[in-house]
Amino acid sequence: MSSQSRDVKSIGHAAGGLVAQTLIQLADGEYAAAYIGVGRRAPESKLELVMFDGGLDAAKAWVTKKDKVDAVVVGLDEAEKEVRLLLGSTDAKRKYDMICSVRYAVKDANKVKAQAKANKATALVATSTIGFLAETPDDAVADDFLDGVLAGIYSHARAADLDVGKLGDYDDLE
Repeated sequence: MSSQSRDVKSIGHAAGGLVAQTLIQLADGEYAAAYIGVGRRAPESKLELVMFDGGLDAAKAWVTKKDKVDAVVVGLDEAEKEVRLLLGSTDAKRKYDMICSVRYAVKDANKVKAQAKANKATALVATSTIGFLAETPDDAVADDFLDGVLAGIYSHARAADLDVGKLGDYDDLE
């Protein structure tokens, strides 16, 4: 399939919304799914949400299957304090077009509430910038996907609870 039939910006937007939702759920002390997939089988079709019982192996098998036009996996690694994104590739020679990661730190909700009462609002979650490895030679795919991810994060209903980039550049963090 040609890259024109793909809508990596909207799949990135959906993935960014899932990244934001995952981080908010962690901050709220709620269950956050380890792996969530979003994809569509044909251009212009609706995005389908997929939850994985089989962990990372099941998520990788799903995203790399060539029956989708757009597919992305959002994965949570609580031990490493990262949310990772795998953008599937329609190219038979590649599994992924983009591999991205965002590091995060969840703040103590009681301290955040106390600061809010003192009119010193602070976000519940701080993140790094998005670190990425572009496997695709198509710069437009990489740029559109990253733009979509950021737009999805910033358009989340609770985006004010996220301090995107506050931890610094992903590549500078240990």
